[in-house]
Formats: sequence, structure tokens, C-alpha cells
Amino acid sequence: MILSSLPEVVVSDANDAFLKVMGFARENLIGSSLDELRFFADSEKREKMRSEIAMHGKISDVELEVRNSSGDFRYVIAAGETISSRGRKYFLCVMTDITERRLAERELSEMNSRLKEANERANELAEQSRKSSSAKSDFLANMSHEIRTPINGIIG
Repeated sequence: MILSSLPEVVVSDANDAFLKVMGFARENLIGSSLDELRFFADSEKREKMRSEIAMHGKISDVELEVRNSSGDFRYVIAAGETISSRGRKYFLCVMTDITERRLAERELSEMNSRLKEANERANELAEQSRKSSSAKSDFLANMSHEIRTPINGIIG
């Protein structure tokens, strides 16, 4: 979970799980804006999310690509809502890290593409084999006829 003040989106607090997964030190995170940290990988999605928060005061099941402290990308599903405390507005956001799932999906997709290509190649080879077998059968039938006819004449 992460708590940020609105509208400037400055981090007010984060739980230990967020700090651990994202690799931030609490003292470096608190007081920094998410824009300064280049937290969001996709600025278009960030703006879409911000307008959703401004219009409805909440978001749910938003899939985001974010950067951790070392600049590596993580995939999260975010949900949160606007809250008020002591006359100030904050956004409380809960994120679920789905990076491993996303990477597994990507790997399965790549494997599926490779299998599809291998299947297409196998079908091409099978078709070539059928054509080759047909050509062999035609050749043997013709040769058998060509050899049998003169031999039958000699024997006869």
C-alpha cells in the first residue's frame, strides 16, 4: 500500500511490503513525488488513471507497469480511493504485484508461437512427404508397366 497526497501526488507513507517489493528505502520515498521517481512507465496510462481518480475518487483493477527503485519494470494491479484526513486529500492505493504471472504469460505466448511455427513446418513436411510418396508410386507403376510389357513379349 502507498499513501500519497493530492493533487501533487507526493508520497506520504508506504507499508513494508511495498518498500520490500519495490526496493525503496522509506526515507528516500516519503516526500518524493511519483513523477520525480518516474514510477509510472506509461505516462498515458498514468494520466488516464489520474482523471479517473479526479472524476470518481477511486480506481479498481487497473493494470500498470511501474518502475522499482533500480529502474526495473514491475507489473501491478492497482485499486484505491481518495480519502480525507485533517482537511487534506490523499489517495490510498493497494497494489498487487503480478510480475511473475505476466512473465509466465509472455513465456507461454512465445512458446505458443514457436509451437505454431513448428506445427506449420511439420504440416509442410507432411505434404511434401505425401507428394514424394505419390511420385514414387507413379514412377514404380510406370516402370513396372514398361518392364513387364517387353518381358511378356519375350516370354510369350
